[in-house]
Amino acid sequence: MGGNGTTPDASTPARRRWAWTALAALAGLVIALAAVVARSRGTLLALVLAAALYLVLAAAASWWAFTTRKTWKRWLNLAVIAFLVVALVVDVVAFSLWHAGGVLAIVVAALVYALATRQVLSGDMPAASAGTVPGDVIPPARPWLPWARSAAPSSASTSGWWATGCS
Repeated sequence: MGGNGTTPDASTPARRRWAWTALAALAGLVIALAAVVARSRGTLLALVLAAALYLVLAAAASWWAFTTRKTWKRWLNLAVIAFLVVALVVDVVAFSLWHAGGVLAIVVAALVYALATRQVLSGDMPAASAGTVPGDVIPPARPWLPWARSAAPSSASTSGWWATGCS
C-alpha cells in the first residue's frame, strides 16, 4: 500500500509478476523432476542408492583412515575415498547425459525460480505510515525468531539452550 494506505505502490505489479513467475517456475521444476523420475525407469533410484552407498563407504573409509596408525592403511583409505568421489561424479555425468533434456529442464526451472524469488524478496518495502487507516497492523520488517540470540530475553541469554551457542 502507498503512504495513504489506499493506493498500491508502483512496485506492486512488478513484484506480483515476479511472484507469479516464481510460482510457475516452481511448478515447472516439480513437473520436470516428476518427468525425469518417470522416464528414468529406475536409473534415478539406482543413482540415489549408489550415492547413499558411496556416502556410507566413504564415511567408513574416512573413519578408518583417521584412526589407524599405519601410514599405508591411511593412504589406501584416502585412495578409496577418492575413487568413490570419482565414481559418483561419473554416475551423475552419465545420468545427466542419458537424460539431458530432463536435467536441463530441472536446471533451467531452478534458476528461473531462484531469480524470480530473489526479485520478489529484494528491494525496499514501502514504508507504512502508522495510523493512516484505523485497524491497520504494521508487520515487522523481519519475522521474529524465538531461537535468535538477539531476540532472547536478557535472563535467557545466560541460561537454557541460548547459552550453548545454538543460535
